[in-house]
Amino acid sequence: IGRVQLKYLDDWNDERRKRAQIYYKQLSDCTELILPPMSNNGLYSVYHMYVIRTQYRNLLGAWLFLNHISCAVHYPIPVHRQPAYNKYGLDANLNFTDEWSSSILSIPIYPSLSSEDQAYISQTIRRFFDEKLYESNKVKKYEIEWSRKLI
Repeated sequence: IGRVQLKYLDDWNDERRKRAQIYYKQLSDCTELILPPMSNNGLYSVYHMYVIRTQYRNLLGAWLFLNHISCAVHYPIPVHRQPAYNKYGLDANLNFTDEWSSSILSIPIYPSLSSEDQAYISQTIRRFFDEKLYESNKVKKYEIEWSRKLI
């Protein structure tokens, strides 16, 4: 299966890059978001994931869930905090890693993501920030439920 799919890989990567550019255009003026860097200097990401960063990560995740948009947190517990690493007595100051781990959210990106679906995702995220829905009791209620699935 993988060998057959390899012939599509370059096209799929191009499509992901196009979707990433669209997200950048639609979300770059949201001051509460940090978007992934765009490709430059001959370096080209394939955007296997489109990971955004916000201090309202769990509330935004709950809001997207309420609007039937799938999102994910990859590595909700940083590697250095995983139980398997306890025996190593890791004493390093990794506050940066902890901060990033608690503020990143992967939103949908895949080659066949339709422009309509992508616009809906972007509009839903923009509405969350434009209307300050992170202050909404309805969203706060679902934040707890959404956050439980992270661990």
